[in-house]
Amino acid sequence: MAISKVFKETSLKGVWTHTADTNSDSRGSTTEIFNATQLPSGFIGLPLTQIIEAKSSYGVIRGIHYASISNTQSKVVRCLEGEILDIVVDLRVDSPTFGDFEVIELSSKNNSTLFISHGFGHGYQVLSRSATVLYALQTSFNFSEEFAMNPLDLDLSLPWRDIPAILSPRDANALGFKVAIGDRK
Repeated sequence: MAISKVFKETSLKGVWTHTADTNSDSRGSTTEIFNATQLPSGFIGLPLTQIIEAKSSYGVIRGIHYASISNTQSKVVRCLEGEILDIVVDLRVDSPTFGDFEVIELSSKNNSTLFISHGFGHGYQVLSRSATVLYALQTSFNFSEEFAMNPLDLDLSLPWRDIPAILSPRDANALGFKVAIGDRK
């Protein structure tokens, strides 16, 4: 099976979406979501070293999470079950889109995958009763190099859906954008 070679770069240089082709027959379906030989030009995310699956319920917001500058953690994100509103924030201080964000809906129905280069913050909100999200990471998760930014920060004004939000204590107590990003300049 050949993966579709169509990657759509978002408004943030270094972030792409990809809608995979699915082959179906009477037995079911097969979808190739990742092929190291067919990646978007400019995506530096290999080798992938860790795969994480997260299950969350309606209204949960995970993030905005980001890695230290020295941690070149690119990631591939896919919603295996349910629906999420995924938000990527440009945290590269030398980027012309620094502080801008991209909103992408990922679901088990739309068959989309998100490719995120390092230097971005990432979070999502569960829109369905529950959702299962798969992350494939370039570098293994290292808590000492991982940070959180409050996803409800007014300086960011991210367009989360108007549903009751459930946040972890870490995310709810995280610094806002202006304070958190100060150490990246």
